[in-house]
Amino acid sequence: LAQLGPVRFVHCDVGQAPDVSRMLAATLESFGEVDFLVANAGVALAKDFLEVTEAEFERVVRTNLTGMFLTCQAVARHLVGRVARGGRPGAIGGRNSIVMVPAFLRKLRRPQKRPELRATGTTGTPRSP
Repeated sequence: LAQLGPVRFVHCDVGQAPDVSRMLAATLESFGEVDFLVANAGVALAKDFLEVTEAEFERVVRTNLTGMFLTCQAVARHLVGRVARGGRPGAIGGRNSIVMVPAFLRKLRRPQKRPELRATGTTGTPRSP
């Protein structure tokens, strides 16, 4: 990557808001601006659904969903502020939570070790109170 231009590594747990804030601050310090975000951090479990622990599931949700939310929100706030000051807009893209949830559901539908257990899905439109 360094052949393409300057790079900087910032260690970050995207599921933790303070880490995301530090990552954005370090990026702005090093490069001056953020023009686009590709929110692509994610984890997957390579084990049978029936063997997944609650802690493992929470790690997946924290990284894949909460991380996507926190990272996109932090950069969006920066970009909105920049536009409000007369600057140019940027772009935010990400696919992790969109990809991981269907993949997780497909895993549920696969035959399990215990054939008597089957997952079923329902569809519907959420309604606001």
